[in-house]
Amino acid sequence: MDQHRITKRRRVYSLQPNTLPRTVFAKKYVNHLVPALMDIGNKPDSDQMEDHELEKLVRYEVDKALVSSAEGFAWSRALNVKLQRGGLNVGRLQNSSITPQTQKASLPTKFSPNPNAKPSQKDSKRSKRLQCLPKPKRGAGTEGEEVQFRQQLTNLRTLMPGGNEMGVNELLTEVGSYLVALELQVNVLRCLVDTQ
Repeated sequence: MDQHRITKRRRVYSLQPNTLPRTVFAKKYVNHLVPALMDIGNKPDSDQMEDHELEKLVRYEVDKALVSSAEGFAWSRALNVKLQRGGLNVGRLQNSSITPQTQKASLPTKFSPNPNAKPSQKDSKRSKRLQCLPKPKRGAGTEGEEVQFRQQLTNLRTLMPGGNEMGVNELLTEVGSYLVALELQVNVLRCLVDTQ
């Protein structure tokens, strides 16, 4: 009988953080960012660019490196979409694989508002998101705490890429990976600055 007993396997978690994903992140990040920054510096007209244009271009490449290093997260996909939409206005030095034909196709089109139209998908997502908010238990907290909680959620949504499209549970799950990625990004950038 003892041989037929099914034993439960328990997953053992290490108290040490897993260094492999951090190493992979750093490698992908540096492999994207360093060549992009070298290209920016080697362009003949980079000396003639204004500082704010150069800052925009470097910021774009830093964000692009973050996206390429942390694939598979909702915030990463949202940041990638944001970069693709705004990437055409980054600067005249932008040297991407987008051809002029695809640049025209990727430009956002503007629509005039239609008073007879159904509510937009964004409105329905917002109402869905509000329905997903946890309902406070009576007597569990004050009304001020609820207002403060909602305000903090709103702030978190605006800080995190794609946060406005996420429900509360997804937002709180994704914020952890976003913070780790930002921490790794800062560490890599510090190392790059220290080596220069």
